[in-house]
Amino acid sequence: MQQKYIDYIPNVLLVFQYIEEAIRQYLLRCEFMTAARLQGIAKYRISEKDIDKLSLGRLVDEFEKFNGNDDLIKRLRSIVVERNFIAHQSYIALHGKGGKSIEIEEIEPLYKRAVKAKESAEKCFFELGQEIEKLEERFTKIQRKSTEPASPADG
Repeated sequence: MQQKYIDYIPNVLLVFQYIEEAIRQYLLRCEFMTAARLQGIAKYRISEKDIDKLSLGRLVDEFEKFNGNDDLIKRLRSIVVERNFIAHQSYIALHGKGGKSIEIEEIEPLYKRAVKAKESAEKCFFELGQEIEKLEERFTKIQRKSTEPASPADG
């Protein structure tokens, strides 16, 4: 069971990385949208390097500023807790606690928790993709509106 758990953990951590990257992509799109809307009005510098440095928890904080999907944000916050727990517990499972190896009966609940966390993370990742698509659709509409000629009623 210990080896099964140890072999499974990289898959779980990879999904967490995908979530981080999806949130980064969402935030970058928000930055680009802001810069595009302010073009000719004010200078706006896109902080891509700053976004790249953010931890998962901070990414969720920033995501919440731009996104109103409270259910997704709540689930992302629990993903942060699970990611931190799994990252630390997998190290203990691999190297033991205080110099002694972890007991087999301690591994099974950790494995089950990791499976549940991965399933939840995959759903969040899928939903983040949908949120990115919605954002792009909104931006496209805004761009179209801003390039349409003014109607006589506008003048």
